[in-house]
Amino acid sequence: MTRTADRMAFLALGLLAALAVTLPEKPATAQGNASSRSSQGASPGPFDLQLAIHEHFSAVLPAGWWIGPPQRWGDEVVVRVNIPESWNGNPTAAMMPTCPARNSPIWQATDRITLSPHYRNLSWAAHQCLP
Repeated sequence: MTRTADRMAFLALGLLAALAVTLPEKPATAQGNASSRSSQGASPGPFDLQLAIHEHFSAVLPAGWWIGPPQRWGDEVVVRVNIPESWNGNPTAAMMPTCPARNSPIWQATDRITLSPHYRNLSWAAHQCLP
């Protein structure tokens, strides 16, 4: 090996050793992290409604669909749902079963979510999610 290759290999091994020391062996779950913080006296951070909505709809929308940033209008949150042109079907009907469950923490931060589908450069009928 050349001197440069030896130096790069040495740096890579050093980086891997540093990561092994600083990273936990198994990733903790989000719930586990919150409970360990609570038991240590640290309070959990404020609820992030935008993040909660993004995580929820990323998990439940059909493949290839994505949402824009949620917009708050008083107690209502409006979410633009973007649907790829390759998808076929009725967007409003496909969105109906995607609303958060009644026990979702999202409902503590808002009273209504309006899903506004945009498909093939057209706005389709909105669907409202209620707790």
